[in-house]
Order: sequence, then C-alpha cells, then structure tokens
Amino acid sequence: MSLSHQRIILVLASFSCASADNLNKDKRSLPSHFYSQSDDFSGDICPRYIENNRFNIDKLADVWQTVYHSAPDKVPCFKMLIKKVGEEERKSNQASYGLLSDDVHWDNCTLEIKATGVQVVKRRHFLQQTIANHGILLNIIIEMDTTNHLIHDNPDQWFVMKNLLTVRDCSTGDLVIFSRVPYQPGRDVIESLLDKFKNKEPGSWTCDETLKPIIRN
Repeated sequence: MSLSHQRIILVLASFSCASADNLNKDKRSLPSHFYSQSDDFSGDICPRYIENNRFNIDKLADVWQTVYHSAPDKVPCFKMLIKKVGEEERKSNQASYGLLSDDVHWDNCTLEIKATGVQVVKRRHFLQQTIANHGILLNIIIEMDTTNHLIHDNPDQWFVMKNLLTVRDCSTGDLVIFSRVPYQPGRDVIESLLDKFKNKEPGSWTCDETLKPIIRN
C-alpha cells in the first residue's frame, strides 16, 4: 500500500492507496511479534525500515503541518494534532472499545491523532507502539458505527528530526514530511532529511505549490 489523499483525510497521518472498502476488508490478524517490546523484528514488520537510533515517541506530541511528500497521490495541506494518551485514558478506551478481537494493546496506544480544520468520519486514530524505540507504529483506526470495529493497515515508521516529522510507509517507502507549527523549513533542510531516508522518488510541496519540486539524482 502507499500514501494517499483518502487515507490522510480519513485517518490523518497514515497512508495507503486502498479505498475505504478495501481497508474494511483488510482485517488480517497481526503476528504476535508486532507487539514485542524487546526483540528486533523491524525487518519483518517494516521491510523498508531505515535504521534509527534516535527515536523518542514523546517528541511526536505536538501540532504538525504537511510540508512535502513523495507519495504517488497528491497529499493535501493540513494540520494535525498528535496528543499523548495517559494511563487513565487508555483504561477508559479499553473499557469503551474493548480489545477488538485482541488486536489492540491499549497499554501501548500512547498517542492519538486528531484533525485540525478537517471534517472526518466518525473514527478515532491511535498509534500503537511495537518494537521498543524503533519508531515503527501501528495504526489503530476505530470506526464508530452501530458497533465499533477495527480497520487494519500497514505500520509506518515515524522519525522526528528537530522540527520535522517524517512518516514513511513500511511497505512502499513513500513518505510525508510534516513541520512543527509554526516552523517553516527551507529547501536545504528537506533535502537533508530526504538524504537520511535515501529517498530518490520525485516529490511535491503540499502547502506552497509555487516552490519547485526537489529532483533527486
């Protein structure tokens, strides 16, 4: 799967080119090692994983705005809030939603993504930690209808460097770069981050389309 406009609008910050119908069909069970907090399975669950020894999940909590993307589909200009989910709230979420077929480990769902200025369907989007300190997070997307159900998607690798946040699809390597509001990164800063991820795919700016695309050699 790859990063797409639809998934960003619906779940705001995770990415797949599948339609909503396909996402609902994709209710596969996740292997138990997705929840390991000690062993290194990064290559198994994230084939496009890039080694990262600096990941600190606490740095994700802030307001972010899209800046640049290398996804095949256009990524909109929008802001999102990533908020911490405390212990009592995690217990409340477990009581409200249950374990959803044992796929959700609420103790590890320490972040929630919320839209700012974008109307979305009745869904909640949590980020669930997997392997300790590797930045690989599961997208726990709960669709709230007459019954709550879980929409599975591939994990993403998250990376924070100063005032930039990169979300990279574990299967395709497509990425979206966010800036910490109100920071506006220069072209050289974005190019440095693309070098970090060895990204050679053509990309586009999300909020200022007058800027020339970054061409990678």
